[in-house]
Amino acid sequence: MEEIQMFYNTSPSGSDTDDSRFSTASSPPKRKQKVRTKARYSIYNLNPLPPPPSELDQIPDALIPPSHAGRKRTFPHVEGNFPSYVNIPVPVTLGARNVLESLLGKASSMMPQLRGMDDDIVVSFKRRDTTSRSNADSGIQLAKEFHISLSRTVPIRVHQIDTLIPLLRHKFESQKRFWIEFGRWEIYLNDDRSRTFLGLEVVSGGLSDIRRQIALVTEAYKLHGLPPFYDTPRPHISLAWALGDVSSDAQRVADELNELCGNSMDYGTGIVNVLWSFLFGRVDCKVGQQLYPIWVASTASHT
Repeated sequence: MEEIQMFYNTSPSGSDTDDSRFSTASSPPKRKQKVRTKARYSIYNLNPLPPPPSELDQIPDALIPPSHAGRKRTFPHVEGNFPSYVNIPVPVTLGARNVLESLLGKASSMMPQLRGMDDDIVVSFKRRDTTSRSNADSGIQLAKEFHISLSRTVPIRVHQIDTLIPLLRHKFESQKRFWIEFGRWEIYLNDDRSRTFLGLEVVSGGLSDIRRQIALVTEAYKLHGLPPFYDTPRPHISLAWALGDVSSDAQRVADELNELCGNSMDYGTGIVNVLWSFLFGRVDCKVGQQLYPIWVASTASHT
């Protein structure tokens, strides 16, 4: 480094810096300039560096933002728009988490491409075989948070926030607490069928109350020109997902999990065992990264 600084600090105009080391009494000034030029030029003519290792060609998916691990936007990004949705946060007890992790381990062994809901960006190499992703150590990782959607995820403008949030709070003013029960494993597809989800559906406990809440949110959305929820709501929490429409494979997984839980194979009829339940106590609206509480019970508890 000192040598490089020496060449860069050498005056190119022949000024009275310390140039005596390059000259003799009989050397003309041009000779001094020529020597310095050769010395400086030689710095940039070093032997070429070896090529980078081939592993660098295998770029991790997490470093490629446009791909989003194969996911697609449900609507195009527009400056000033914020994705928003209304939901019920779902706490999961330690006992329920242990049961879910065991069942999802079975799901992972049957369908290795399933990912946990927090596993949206997989740090792995582009040349990997996604169907051989190892889950042997811990299976599908449970997300940190779960929720029941009361609306679609839709884009709203900044000025709509100031009216949508107060209106939602007004509609939920008379809300009471109730128990929500989960029991049946089902599969779901997003609107463009680019992802398949495996989840637990709300059974008898709390189902009618949640559908009433969805109707309240839909009323507020319509007043703001926002699309309503699905015609036949199926309240649930999503626990795992896979790219594309792989509903046939996912359905086999759901059927196996229902059998392990002792549930009837006929949807809407027969026996459905409650896997776990919790006492509903909150409704939120998430707009972009901002969370707006819509209704919060005075005390929250769950089993």
